[in-house]
Amino acid sequence: MQRLGATQAEIQEKIHDRLKQMEELKQAVDALKNSAQRALQDCEKMFSDMMRSIERMQQEMAKLISSNKKAALKIAVGHTDRLSYEIADLKRRDNEITQLSRTEDHIHFIQTYQMLIAQTEAEELPTVSVNPYFTFDPVTKAVSEMKQHLNEFSNDELVKTAKTVNKMTFCQLDDSKKRRSIENDEQAQVMHKAVPVQEPQHRDDFLKYKVVFCLWSRLTNSDDTSGIPDRKPGRHSRGHRVSHQL
Repeated sequence: MQRLGATQAEIQEKIHDRLKQMEELKQAVDALKNSAQRALQDCEKMFSDMMRSIERMQQEMAKLISSNKKAALKIAVGHTDRLSYEIADLKRRDNEITQLSRTEDHIHFIQTYQMLIAQTEAEELPTVSVNPYFTFDPVTKAVSEMKQHLNEFSNDELVKTAKTVNKMTFCQLDDSKKRRSIENDEQAQVMHKAVPVQEPQHRDDFLKYKVVFCLWSRLTNSDDTSGIPDRKPGRHSRGHRVSHQL
């Protein structure tokens, strides 16, 4: 009876331990869910902030291109207007020279000719230099490199984050206890190691052995008795072998 009480106490202790572990696991699961929800919300907010930052950067880049285009066009329009005026003035003088070459008024010819010569010699028209290689390709290249760096950085960070998270263990079995449990199961299944024992007379004697005695009764009372020794139920010889002794 003392052994039975000790076994019951051990079972109750295991029940208490299992209930405690189950409660701890439930609390850990709740914490896991809350942590995952917070992480999702925080990541969503941060990604939204990054997308807004990229959109602002896009707007700034578009404003930069537009402002530079307007400035260049303004300069080009100014040069175009001035060139148009100069071309018109030169055409006017060209027409005057044509008419002067046809006049028969020598005095008018001399006066007008001298004026045209003096005006032409004194005039220095500025030259407009145009850069044929001017493009906004450097802006496109800069944005392309920025995109490549961002993709590489985000991929590297994603891989590192995934490795870190995957290394984290939420819960696991104690390997040492698991191995002991497996060894105990293996020992319990070794039925061929029979040893001779004396027939037990009292309950305490029965508790000394790890054997299910009803198994013998079930086998002897079954219809199929092939392979069962020809013995009468309830009578066992003292030389009978029972399974593994504690």
